[in-house]
Amino acid sequence: MSEKLIKELESLGLANLEANVYVVLLSEAGLTGYRIANRLNKPNANTYKALDSLTEKGLVVSTDHGHARRYSPIPINEYLNRRELDFKSQRKRIEASVDALEYPRQEEGLFSLKQYNQALAKARSMIASAESIVVA
Repeated sequence: MSEKLIKELESLGLANLEANVYVVLLSEAGLTGYRIANRLNKPNANTYKALDSLTEKGLVVSTDHGHARRYSPIPINEYLNRRELDFKSQRKRIEASVDALEYPRQEEGLFSLKQYNQALAKARSMIASAESIVVA
C-alpha cells in the first residue's frame, strides 16, 4: 500500500484507517466491509466505522447488492474540488467576520516568523499593500 498516499490523505484530516480503507477501495471498488477488513487485517467494527465516516465525508458511496453492502470510492479530484469550494466559502465567511471586528491592526514592525510558508505569505501581503517602494 502506498504510504506516501496514506500520509497525504491523513494530511486532509482522514484517520489512518480511513485512509487505508480508501486506498484499498481505489485498488478494487465494490468490496464489502468484511473483505476490506480482511485485506487490512483490521476488526470488522472499526472498518465499518471508517466506511461510515468516509461515506459521511463524501469519499465513499455504498450500494446494496442483495444482503451485502458494497463500497466504492469517489474519484479523489471530485472530493478535492468540493473541499476547495467549501474552503473558499468558509474563508469568505471567516474573513468577513474578522473584518467586522474592531481591533488594532499591526501592519508595521518586526516579525518573527518560524515557517517558510508563513514568511512567504507575509512578504507577499506586505508587497501587495506597498504604496511606493519595497526594501528587503
